[in-house]
Amino acid sequence: MSDRLKDLTVFSEEYEKLSDTRRNEFARLVDKLLRDTYIVRKKGEDAGDYFAVVSNRPLFETYLSMADFELGVDREKEVVYIANRAGRNRVRLSKFETCFLLVLRKMFIKKAREASSSDKILVPLGDAIKEMKAICPIPGSQRISYYREALRKLKRHKIVDCPSEISEESTVEIYPSIALLVPEEEFDEIDQRIALLAKSSAGEKEDDDEEAD
Repeated sequence: MSDRLKDLTVFSEEYEKLSDTRRNEFARLVDKLLRDTYIVRKKGEDAGDYFAVVSNRPLFETYLSMADFELGVDREKEVVYIANRAGRNRVRLSKFETCFLLVLRKMFIKKAREASSSDKILVPLGDAIKEMKAICPIPGSQRISYYREALRKLKRHKIVDCPSEISEESTVEIYPSIALLVPEEEFDEIDQRIALLAKSSAGEKEDDDEEAD
């Protein structure tokens, strides 16, 4: 019997034990993971869903495995997420968006070291823009429209939360999921990545897309 057939057999046996209500809940959560990639406990509306997935982890793991997805559970960061084994659900980012993400990661690290584990990580967008202009002055870094589009994309993937109307006076909440997208923990490592992006963008007028895990 192949591994996939074994997974199907195990899943079918466990799924049959669920009530109709729990089956509907299971389907909703699978759809949510496939759509959003991340479920973040600190995002208020995700809290119950986070615990629901964690408490039924084997069932989700088995089902997702049959579709070539791996389920990740980071209890320290309180994030559950999926990763496609073939790399098909990677977040595509432009050089500007990647550099901005790295700047936000630096700010997250700094704020997290000052805060308690239960605190939200909040940063003024104006400060992030100032930092971006200083260390990664690539095409787009002077234009608020680029930051709006980057934040909207990161919000869709539950890396940040921000108001629907974004200005330099806005406050951005950075979720722990950013550490899964940018695993570097030291400023020097992040600065090296930023420097490479800035160097590769010298003379460019338009950003090229990249992929982030």
